[in-house]
Amino acid sequence: MQKLLILGGGYAEIPLIKAAKELGFYVFTTGYFRDELGHGYSDEYIYADYSNKEAMLEIVQKYAIDFIVPGCNDFSILTASYISEKLQIGSFDSYETTKTLHHKDLFKKFAMRHNLSTPKALVIDRLEDVTALRLEYP
Repeated sequence: MQKLLILGGGYAEIPLIKAAKELGFYVFTTGYFRDELGHGYSDEYIYADYSNKEAMLEIVQKYAIDFIVPGCNDFSILTASYISEKLQIGSFDSYETTKTLHHKDLFKKFAMRHNLSTPKALVIDRLEDVTALRLEYP
């Protein structure tokens, strides 16, 4: 039986878990919260934070997982993309592309570098830097 790991196990993942089981997969779910409703529908729950990509990579290797599926959380797609790239499992965007799409600051830099229409933005890391700015407002 092929093994499928769903990165998450909340209420939103229940239809995905049920569908995977109907297709004949042995379904693992994972997540930091043990009482998430979806875990009760999976074949096996593994207590681990799915945003920890290294921990998830170890789980995939330890349990010989055949497929990974991100749940309904932005962090799960980052982890799935990372594992896919490391182990050639699935057809996800590269980890760098996924990070660019999911992190607003990286996407803003990408948009500006490629002359895509985007509002101007400035990242300020220190309060002292704000007072040094000479901002003009419309």
